[in-house]
Amino acid sequence: MKARNLIGLVLALALMWTAEAAAQQTAEELYQAGLYQEEVQGDLQGAIAVYQSILQEHPQNRVVAAQAQLHIGLCLEKLGLIEARQAYRDVIDGFPEQRDVVAMAQERLASLAQELAELRREPTFTKIEIASKPDHGVLSPDGRRLAFVSDDGLWVVPVHGNVDATIAGEPVRIAGVEGVWDGYGNLAWSGDGRWIAVNGPDSSWQRSPGDSDVVYVVPVDGGEPRVIHMPPRWQLHQGQRLSLTPDGGTLAFSALGEDPEEGPDNEQKYFIYSTPVSEGGSRQLASTEGLLPAFSPDGERIAFVTRRRGEGHFKSDLWLVPSSGGEPVGVISTDSGRLRAPVWSPGGDFIATHYEPGLNNVSKELWVIPVNSADPQSSLIKIELPNTSWNMLAGWTPDDRLGVFLTTPEDPGAAYTVPATGGKAVRITPEHIYRPDPRGWSSAGDRIYLHGLSVGGDGDPQLSQLGIGFIPARGGEVTSMPIATDGDSIRGGVNPDISPDGREVVFMGGHWPRNRRPQAEELGIWKAAVDGSTLTQLTAEPVFDAYPRWSPDGQWIAFLRLEEELDYDGGNIHLIPSSGGEIRQLTTNADSVDVSNIAFSPDGSRIAYFSRNTIKVVPVQGGPSEVLVTTGSRFPFFSALDWSPDGTRIVYVPLGGKIWIDHLSSGERTELDTGLSDDFGYYSVAWSPDGERIAFAAGRPSETELWLIGDFLPEER
Repeated sequence: MKARNLIGLVLALALMWTAEAAAQQTAEELYQAGLYQEEVQGDLQGAIAVYQSILQEHPQNRVVAAQAQLHIGLCLEKLGLIEARQAYRDVIDGFPEQRDVVAMAQERLASLAQELAELRREPTFTKIEIASKPDHGVLSPDGRRLAFVSDDGLWVVPVHGNVDATIAGEPVRIAGVEGVWDGYGNLAWSGDGRWIAVNGPDSSWQRSPGDSDVVYVVPVDGGEPRVIHMPPRWQLHQGQRLSLTPDGGTLAFSALGEDPEEGPDNEQKYFIYSTPVSEGGSRQLASTEGLLPAFSPDGERIAFVTRRRGEGHFKSDLWLVPSSGGEPVGVISTDSGRLRAPVWSPGGDFIATHYEPGLNNVSKELWVIPVNSADPQSSLIKIELPNTSWNMLAGWTPDDRLGVFLTTPEDPGAAYTVPATGGKAVRITPEHIYRPDPRGWSSAGDRIYLHGLSVGGDGDPQLSQLGIGFIPARGGEVTSMPIATDGDSIRGGVNPDISPDGREVVFMGGHWPRNRRPQAEELGIWKAAVDGSTLTQLTAEPVFDAYPRWSPDGQWIAFLRLEEELDYDGGNIHLIPSSGGEIRQLTTNADSVDVSNIAFSPDGSRIAYFSRNTIKVVPVQGGPSEVLVTTGSRFPFFSALDWSPDGTRIVYVPLGGKIWIDHLSSGERTELDTGLSDDFGYYSVAWSPDGERIAFAAGRPSETELWLIGDFLPEER
């Protein structure tokens, strides 16, 4: 019995050895067949298929499998495909014990990296001068025209005019469509260049109550636009991006999900939809949340992005979904930062996006992503921008140039004083105070109180405590107020106002993590002693309270409250006793109070506020508001105003505009002459208690310009 068992064991081992030898021979035969196709027949794709079959069928034969993986890389390199780099990495990572083969892969990988570096040229930047200076727009598919919105109308301008290739031609307004809106380059051309999709009036303030959200699909050569009534969309620019199919027959967009489920941090979920332009009726294309859709040049796919909130930053993903709908395929993800505004290359093999590293919309880097690559991350092309870009990419031209709007650095401004009758202004703040906002004078007129940021040594604005301080009226160093905190790092200090006796300051502030924007319930109106002895929260409702102002007798504090059901540009004026207590609403929605500064009249009987294209006053004791000043255009948000001490005049400045003084009895209006050059914009005003001088802030605004970026792709793709 033992002998029979021993014979059986020997036979089994012999059979196992024979099978293994046969397998080794089969793997070797396949390898030789692959070499023959690669080196003799020159059939590189066929050789790759043979080598891949070795990896699939004979992974246990590590020697031959390593050689097969190496030759996959060699074939890809001969084909000029950048995926060869990943094939060599797979040799290094997957076969570390095969040292000779790994050494060859490392050598080829280093050589390939050097060759690619030599092929990759430095990007070139060409500025296009457009006399009308649009700060956003989208290039036509042929790259010859730019569509943009200005003065509530849709315009098209030749990118290359008659004077020079870098000077644009004459803009033409497209007839038949009025009241359109675009802030960041969200409109879209059809691939055939015959149609432009553009958003209708912005819901934030241009639409009247009850008006629906619409998109116009406009024939470029003239004719009646098609009107599409949109489902609920995100009203910020990320939710307004449009895209058209090549023939203009289908519109893609992002909208609130049919089931308005809230995501993390109470954020609503938005998805990618499409709708036939001629019929209407939207359809959700993917179950994955998405923003910023972009049709591929052939109309078969839609690129879109998602964003995810991380610890102190955003993460983002780029996806592709069939234009008919289906399961999206991930292309690339970020560990930190957001992708913005995907734009396809004309051939459909690349997608360019902005990369936003922080929590805001600032981008100084473009990503060019090979969408058909097995490993887009390893072959990603990054383009460093010379200036900041806030907008969507303008497009990708047939000659491989990217259109981007770049914003020049702004002069953040300084505080000045000037005689109330006009004259030569004198600067009163030093260089290291960033964007100072003079809020008022001391009763003696020897100090000016302000809010500002103290610039750190690296040049980045750093908040100095609450940013509240004072400066000698004749200029000098800013003294920060030692305002107490409650042990929980109160932040903000925005819109401060000093009490008439100079002992207390009231401001907007609160508690919220430094890695995100504050929520309404985290903010309120606070009062603090200027010597740092006390700190009191006056309001703590789950709404935004801002722009607090003391009454002249110090008994009341007026402030602006933005109710949740109101648009972001409207609110109502409220009053609260300066010692705290019951809040009284002074205005209603019918008073149309803008989100801007408010100001008590010197006798404390009225409060002035901005309302569309007027300045109105409302009685403190209650009653209807009345118009005090009327201008020809709407005041921008965050405009500033103040009364003369005798109450006969009012000074005001539209944000970024000029300073104006209206004489209330005569109606005379004069521009305050400051002696500064015409390129300065103004954003704050405060009248001295003796009526002799006006403090203000001014800076030079940034400019946004269209640039074309070329030579960013390798010479051989």
